[in-house]
Amino acid sequence: MKKYFLIIGIISLFLIAACSQQVVETDDHEHGVDDVHKDEAEQEDEMIGTSMEVPASGNEAVEEMIVVEGEMESEVVEVNMIAKQWAFDPDVIKVKQGDKVKLNIESIDVNHGIALPDFGVSVRFGPGETATAEFTADKKGDFTFFCNVPCGRDHGKMRGTLVVE
Repeated sequence: MKKYFLIIGIISLFLIAACSQQVVETDDHEHGVDDVHKDEAEQEDEMIGTSMEVPASGNEAVEEMIVVEGEMESEVVEVNMIAKQWAFDPDVIKVKQGDKVKLNIESIDVNHGIALPDFGVSVRFGPGETATAEFTADKKGDFTFFCNVPCGRDHGKMRGTLVVE
């Protein structure tokens, strides 16, 4: 029985010793400690701007974000389209300059395709298939897209417009 108490006592001592060695960071200036008492590594970190700051209480989950003036994060505009003899639905797509555009185009009848040369888009797809075309609308204007697979007698009329504002 004495052996068990001795073992439990030793384990307790190790746990107490381990817990007492935990370091709690504080703002030294807040407690009146000046830079003379900081170790050299901390002083070097502060000098080169690599020190980590502890967030204020309640803001632990807030992530830092760097905002570059004049730049805005582009939005992803996803458009679901239908290609059918002899039309795209919708046939007019409006986005903002800088948007990342994702077109999901489904053919519901025969082989079709979509070409938007001003943005390097050229995709072909068969009946019942859905194809995806992705690009960045990096210039303003009205741009024509069209079917690039001969799909029947009015194939030449199968057109649409991308409006980039």
